[in-house]
Amino acid sequence: MRINLKVSFSYVYVVLVCWFISSFVFAQSEERILIVSYAPSLHFSDCDNTICEKNKISKPEWRKLLQQKVEQGLLDALSYRYTVVSLYLSLHPEDQKLFKDWHNLKFCYYKEAIPTRLEESSNLEHNYVKLVNFLRKNSSILQEKNKLCWQENLKETKYLQALPSRSTLLDSIAQIFNVEKILLLTQIEIKTNYQVCVATDGTRFDRSVKLHYCLYSPKNELLYGDVAVSKGKSNTNDIESFFEEHIGYLSYYVLSTIEKK
Repeated sequence: MRINLKVSFSYVYVVLVCWFISSFVFAQSEERILIVSYAPSLHFSDCDNTICEKNKISKPEWRKLLQQKVEQGLLDALSYRYTVVSLYLSLHPEDQKLFKDWHNLKFCYYKEAIPTRLEESSNLEHNYVKLVNFLRKNSSILQEKNKLCWQENLKETKYLQALPSRSTLLDSIAQIFNVEKILLLTQIEIKTNYQVCVATDGTRFDRSVKLHYCLYSPKNELLYGDVAVSKGKSNTNDIESFFEEHIGYLSYYVLSTIEKK
């Protein structure tokens, strides 16, 4: 019996490539990351009143829900590559108290800085789109958003950087939670252009959501800093639509930028 070596080689090659990609993407790293999210005072939104009125919730409830969704989205995304710990979403009362105490004691200072990604390889966009597509997390809408939002990210030349108040603070935190890196979410902004309405009933406007963040080592070394921007024609009233449109993109952008840092 004759064997088609060309076909056999192609088959083996495809199998090896698929195995390599799946191992690269899905193999969870031993590296552990702690997420510490922004303080309530670092939330800026021009649509709070509209969202709260429509959904019959208070501003504190809305902001708490937004913070929860942002952290949960990051947990879902980063868990493909790392072991992730979140203080804000922790079920342990002592972790929640520590989270509040840190913000009350102003454990970080903040300043505007130039995003690290301005110095990154131009392959970042390609790697991000490839990762999101492979994980099958994007819809046809999100596929378009990849291209649109990437240009918005490139326009951002400033982000809000967190500076630990003490040089040994991060090392202490890393030892407490047994982590190798600490992801600080520094600010979230929601800006709506109410002059650009794309629906006759006045419910859909041009909107951008910005998530500022930076990644530190326990030795107080800034590994990466950036602002993720999700832009789209958002429904100003529906909370679930808002989360569905923006949270996934922001989360996977963060993953794509801090990977291998």
